[in-house]
Amino acid sequence: MELTGLERFSENELNKIRQAYRVAKGLHDQTKIRRKSGEPFFTHPLAVAQILVDLNEDYEAVCAGLLHDTIEDTAYTKERMEQDFGETITYIVDGVTKIPNVSKLDKNADLETIKKLIVSCARDIRIIKVKLADRLHNMRTLQYMNPLKQQKIAHETLSIYVPLAKMIGAYRIKNELEDLSLQYLDKENYEKALKTRKDIIEIYNPFLEEMGSKIQRSLESSGLHSRIEVRYKNVYEIYHFTHVQKNPQLFQLNGLLGIKIIIPDELSKETCFLIAGKIASLFPTKTKLSNYIDNPKPNGYESLHMTTFAKNGEEILLRIRTESMDKVATYGLTSEMYKSNIYQMCQEFTSFVLANQNEKPELFIKNLENDLFADQILVYGKDGALVSIPRGATVLDYALLKSAVYELQHMSFLVNDLIVSPDTVLQNGDRVEVLLSKNQKEFLPEWKNYVRTNLALKRINKLLDERNAR
Repeated sequence: MELTGLERFSENELNKIRQAYRVAKGLHDQTKIRRKSGEPFFTHPLAVAQILVDLNEDYEAVCAGLLHDTIEDTAYTKERMEQDFGETITYIVDGVTKIPNVSKLDKNADLETIKKLIVSCARDIRIIKVKLADRLHNMRTLQYMNPLKQQKIAHETLSIYVPLAKMIGAYRIKNELEDLSLQYLDKENYEKALKTRKDIIEIYNPFLEEMGSKIQRSLESSGLHSRIEVRYKNVYEIYHFTHVQKNPQLFQLNGLLGIKIIIPDELSKETCFLIAGKIASLFPTKTKLSNYIDNPKPNGYESLHMTTFAKNGEEILLRIRTESMDKVATYGLTSEMYKSNIYQMCQEFTSFVLANQNEKPELFIKNLENDLFADQILVYGKDGALVSIPRGATVLDYALLKSAVYELQHMSFLVNDLIVSPDTVLQNGDRVEVLLSKNQKEFLPEWKNYVRTNLALKRINKLLDERNAR
């Protein structure tokens, strides 16, 4: 077998992967179809499966990666796949398979495919992982396409697949997809940002390496083992900050320079805070920590953040986490984590799908971009948990998106312990509380003008319809 890194799978799982390999290779070899590069087509599903192995995905996702183009491009049927590989693998493959019987001239064909993908993902997040791996390999080999196709695929990647990767916390894929897309959308500025990044690494790498070594030596003297990694923002984020936002102060970009301190899982989460205290004694730091351990981000990201400074005052972001936290921060939510529904992202995603699954594809994608993929801010709920909402959303959006209060008729709103009107736009870091009582102001029809998200508007309309029907 040409796949590598399979040592973690059991013999039964390996046998299933071998079976998927044989079936997919045999089917694709029979078609004699070749990729634009001239390579046999099977090199693509094999590469997709390898990406999934590298992402620490389970054997079912790897099998789906090998098989993901068989229903679409060969005589292999969904029914036969279910006989050979079972319902779960077939469901994942079907989720990434393009909609059949849609004319290639239909401009909505791609949108219908994306809608199907998103709706399917509400049941099994591995569909996103397989599709992201599929898109990543296609982007890595995009040079063989004509320029118009390159632009179209790169734009779609930035609009849909990068936000999907970010949504589930698959930051390694997100960063590579961003950089690959930028190469085809703005080659000149990509080269400028790439040079800027190389210059930054050349200047600061010796300093950060020494700083990391100093931290590691200090921890080892206390019997704390750690793995240290020096990190820099990717090319796209440097481009976006300097070119799109037109901000010349590059070192205002949060996390431009960074160090990760990763400790073994057998050490407790409390050890991360102990390490933060030790680092504070080594370097001048800001007094405030960003605690994503007790308050994980909606996509499952956990880490302790603190800031120290380089020789000329440039900020260095320190991320302190366990090995398990680092895997989630790198590869994204696992299927098991998603099924547990413990993360806010899962609840948001499911709510979005339920509210929009009957919309036409173009409206579905528009709502997806506005409600889930819009630039997000983090606010604190009543229980102190961090909540992610689209930038520009109001406190009424928050009430309708994050709880079941839309079923009630009376509410008032507190932001940072002050009573505010329902059209108050929330800012990053606000503390938000929704108060419910019949003594509060009654929900008014004109409040529908106070929301910015489509899902909140749908829920207001539902409430008003129910009230009128009484």
